Amino acid sequence: MSEETLQEIEGNAILDHNYYIKEAQGLPSGDITGFEVKAFNHQATTMEGMMNTNYTCTIAGDEFWTIQSTCVPSMNMWLKLAFMQIRSPWKGTLSPTMFLSSLVESGGQNYTVANMYMFDETVGQFWYNNLLSANNVGVPELGTYSGYSLLFGTHTATKDHAVAVLSDGAGYRMLYMNLSNGTQSVLADFAVPSNIINETTSYYPMKNEAYMLFTTNDKLYRYNLRELENNVAPGNSSVFVELSKWGYNAEAKITCMSVSRTEQEILLGVSRYGDDTEGMSEGLKGDVLVLDLKTGELVKKYEGISGVPVDVKIKYQKWLRDGKEGGNVVDMLYF
Repeated sequence: MSEETLQEIEGNAILDHNYYIKEAQGLPSGDITGFEVKAFNHQATTMEGMMNTNYTCTIAGDEFWTIQSTCVPSMNMWLKLAFMQIRSPWKGTLSPTMFLSSLVESGGQNYTVANMYMFDETVGQFWYNNLLSANNVGVPELGTYSGYSLLFGTHTATKDHAVAVLSDGAGYRMLYMNLSNGTQSVLADFAVPSNIINETTSYYPMKNEAYMLFTTNDKLYRYNLRELENNVAPGNSSVFVELSKWGYNAEAKITCMSVSRTEQEILLGVSRYGDDTEGMSEGLKGDVLVLDLKTGELVKKYEGISGVPVDVKIKYQKWLRDGKEGGNVVDMLYF
């Protein structure tokens, strides 16, 4: 995250333990020498009406830190609740990712708060925090995955249904879960080959459709999550496009993927450096491709824009993923 972006958090150039301690005045600070950020998310839930509410969530030092901020413009008020140093029920090592169980629109640009799920690698189990208190809850109903870490998780377009990707360093598995309060269960659990999903994979779940886009090596996949319910794991049949379509050779790899705010275009970062992850070869070999999301056809190509493998993110893309800024649809792609 750039310093410019972090300055939007009330002028703080660096988001560290001091930020949380300042906001949680009166709470015991404890030992914060191990504050090392593993994962960070900013979630806006209430964007219209009398209040604006957002959450700043961080996994650091195997603890979950969160701040709820509510602004009431009509009263010139800014209210905060800070919950810090929340460990899992088993107080083990946390995987460096978190995900919501659901994100449900409740009118306008307002969304209902759901539970935030995390994974304790020490016991191999999921747990969650409801973002409104310091309480956390273990979920043994979702199974035990000893030796695994959580690589990725996301809510889906289906309410209270989520996808998680786990790895034990040798293999990969994808879970499709029902995360309704009181009835959590695993609906599907599949092994996925490492050439389909691995540590380098980038993911994007569609907001209103049961599809998830993901990229691995030289291929972009478009996978229907309902196939999990039909016992069909992601595979070669889910390939949407591959880099050879535009003349790339075997050295080229997709390094990142992002989707425009209106979900009309896909951005792919492409590296022609092969195994050179430091960009030490001569010439600029990092490209960006803009694709039409519906057809997979090339809209625009930016060639040789980076001296190292490319990482691209959409500016101001939010959890809401509705393409709106101030109530109007605004796509932040400028060509």
